[in-house]
Amino acid sequence: MTGVDTYHVVALGSPGSGKTVYLSALHHVLGNDPDAVGRGITATVEEPDKRALLAKTYDLAVEPEDPSWPAGTHSGEQMREFVFAMKVSWTQKSMRGTLKRRTFHPLNVSYVDYAGEWIPEAYEQSAEVLEPFKKRVREAHALLGIIDGLRLLQFMQGHRSTSFMNDQVRPIVAFMEGTDVPLHFIITKWDLLDSRGITLDAVRTKMLESGGAGFGKLVESRTAQAVFTRRPQGSIRFIPVTSLGGLAVLQDDWTITKNAAARASQQYVEVPLLATVYDICDLAARRLRAGQAGDAAGSEAADAAGVDVQRVGQFAQRQLDGQHGLNAKIGLTGISISLSQIVAFMADNGQGAVRLLGKPAMKTGRTMRRGVRRVKARDLKGVRSPEAALYYVMRTLRHKLQAFEAEQPSSMLDA
Repeated sequence: MTGVDTYHVVALGSPGSGKTVYLSALHHVLGNDPDAVGRGITATVEEPDKRALLAKTYDLAVEPEDPSWPAGTHSGEQMREFVFAMKVSWTQKSMRGTLKRRTFHPLNVSYVDYAGEWIPEAYEQSAEVLEPFKKRVREAHALLGIIDGLRLLQFMQGHRSTSFMNDQVRPIVAFMEGTDVPLHFIITKWDLLDSRGITLDAVRTKMLESGGAGFGKLVESRTAQAVFTRRPQGSIRFIPVTSLGGLAVLQDDWTITKNAAARASQQYVEVPLLATVYDICDLAARRLRAGQAGDAAGSEAADAAGVDVQRVGQFAQRQLDGQHGLNAKIGLTGISISLSQIVAFMADNGQGAVRLLGKPAMKTGRTMRRGVRRVKARDLKGVRSPEAALYYVMRTLRHKLQAFEAEQPSSMLDA
């Protein structure tokens, strides 16, 4: 297996929502907690200038002697892309006692950072600045809606609720409408709500019942579209995150100051990264399976490019028979990843699940079978090939997400 898939993610959030600080906290957690993604798995930004920028932003945010917060991205700035390279590494010891470091690079996750003003004030931005951003949104594998936890707290307590739904949520929903890729709503500054006894279930209920901003209709449309068209839709999640827990203190005037005596802590910061990879592969697998089903609805369904879903498996088979091999791209509205990625995901659900995907997946699965057996038998030490590394990542992500969903059972909005 050659080549590395990159999953492109765009985060949509208004000014002050905590988008830039979140990315810096994600970079910090992934660089300092060896088990953030899973044992032996790292996800790092390898470009030195981008890595330095995220580190500087985080250091400014947690500096107790500096009362100010890091500045967000300015409206005149171009988009900035941060690519997190996900790798699996472990040290093998030979019979002679020599050590060999094994490292495999299964995939990347790319995040785009941009000025928050682009969301609520898109009509004021120049086409030169805004069009590349809109193109990235259309081509994204997943979209993240960043909800400002401070504004959400005001909404939950009955303060300026109409402003929150219309000014904070509606602009995000407007970019998401008409898409079918996975959607994740990240609630930043979750510690402000959690410390006041506000649960994710309470937030979910009030936002779905509020109406007016199109949020409830967005969730309903995903479910209705999946039933009506028989076409799998991306999952919708609520993910609460705390980037600077303990450090940020809410004052009576609704400003946030720093607690100079505290150290920042994080909670669930890595979950959006894990859920992004998992949900993208889950959607691609369900679509490929639907394309192999042979039912009338599946044969009639078509994506925006006019590609018959029923023919995806045939396309994949031709690619596998050609020079592309395991890197055959399965392309369906917003999703274009290697067949090997889908099979690794499905292999975690058992070989029977792989067989449901049809001949292309079975052919790919045979090349992966040995690696799967080794990982099941020896866990991280069974990772001795790129295919095994890919399977190990998918299995680890599933376990991590299961733990998160057990703690936050209201996180799946379309469940």
